[in-house]
Order: sequence, then C-alpha cells, then structure tokens
Amino acid sequence: MAGKERWNTLQRRVMRELEELWPPSASLDSVRRRVLVDIVLNLGVKGLLAMRRFVVAVEFHFWETAAAEILRISHWLKQDERRTAVLAEMMRTGRDLTAGQRRTS
Repeated sequence: MAGKERWNTLQRRVMRELEELWPPSASLDSVRRRVLVDIVLNLGVKGLLAMRRFVVAVEFHFWETAAAEILRISHWLKQDERRTAVLAEMMRTGRDLTAGQRRTS
C-alpha cells in the first residue's frame, strides 16, 4: 500500500505543478489528467508545454488532434509503442484503458 500512496502523492504533486504553469489543465477529466501526468513524468512540465500543438489541441478539446500529437511527438515513448497508443486513445476518448493494469514502483 505504501507504494500506491507514494504514486498517488507523486501524481498530485505533478498535477499541482502543471496547474500552476498551465491552468486549463485543471478543468480536464481525470483520464486526460492522467495522460498529462504520464507525459510530465517523462518530459517534465516544461517539456509538455513545449509541445505547442498538443497544448492548443487540449485547451480547445480537439481530442483527435491531441491524440495525433501524442503519436507524432512520442519519441519519449518509442521504447513502448503500446503504451503510446494507449495514452493517445485515452486522450482521444477520455476512457480509462488502463483499468486492471497495475503500475509497479
């Protein structure tokens, strides 16, 4: 349980930092916020915000474009193409596709 608590604390800290630098992220649903957390954990907040087309697509709720940008700029996840596809689909649909999967720490 301690590992899960640490993971939840890390997610909350990342989202607080992201919301400070990018306030529109606070209004997203929980699934899309988790996609952002995943990206931030790989690129950092400033790295995510440097993905301008992605950021604009998210701000305007252009989910198809946001998903396409994840696939286009996902050099940071090339080692795990399945994960990239899952994140893009979660951004596109707002559905949790990780249910039943367990993150290890």
